[in-house]
Amino acid sequence: MQLFEELCIQFPGRFTRKQYKTFARRVSDWRKRARERGVVVGPKTYRLRSDRPRGRRPEIFGQHWPEMVECLEQKPDQTALELLTEFQARYPGAYSTTALHITETR
Repeated sequence: MQLFEELCIQFPGRFTRKQYKTFARRVSDWRKRARERGVVVGPKTYRLRSDRPRGRRPEIFGQHWPEMVECLEQKPDQTALELLTEFQARYPGAYSTTALHITETR
């Protein structure tokens, strides 16, 4: 409770992503120190909601990836945009320019 009150004073109002991460880090540190003192700390039950993996993007280049690798080996100096443009010409409608953004964030 003291930790939460500290955070409410430090971060008045609603929690942002940064504030949530700070809170989660502090709770994690507390759990670690409690285990070191011999306190039995139960599992994190909030993570047990689903076995389904979350937060993964669909594999958009999956079916043509071997062909893309071959193109990259033949022309290693080409940019991602050039490769994407080539595959848009080969497979009309299969790839959009937003696919380039998705690959850059990985």
